[in-house]
Amino acid sequence: LPHLRLVCAALAIPDDSTNDLGATYLVEERISGKFVKYINNNSAVPDDSLEGREAVVGLFLCFVQHIQFHLTNNVVYLSNFQGSGDLLTECQVLTGSAFTNNFGSGNSTSAFNGFKFMHKCNKFCRIFGLQPYST
Repeated sequence: LPHLRLVCAALAIPDDSTNDLGATYLVEERISGKFVKYINNNSAVPDDSLEGREAVVGLFLCFVQHIQFHLTNNVVYLSNFQGSGDLLTECQVLTGSAFTNNFGSGNSTSAFNGFKFMHKCNKFCRIFGLQPYST
């Protein structure tokens, strides 16, 4: 199984009385090495260009989406997986229309609504006993 984690992150809020714009910054741990996009925001399948270890990670992340969708009773899953090595960054929460405004403009309800049709079970889904969706 791939060993992955999200980058460490923090919010930085300037302690400055002249900060009229209310600036807040998201600061993430530095990612070095080849940057890889595993799954796009509007998809439930790995990117076609992945090969070798990257393809295995892409399949594993599709399994992760399936288990998230299943364990939340079809309410939410993460997408837009990207990063380098064992680090992932900028995942996007996808939900149905009831939660559209909760997770920003990247929350693609059309991708969420099509998850059962787009997701293709793979070896990780089968190993962990997840059933394919009947479409």
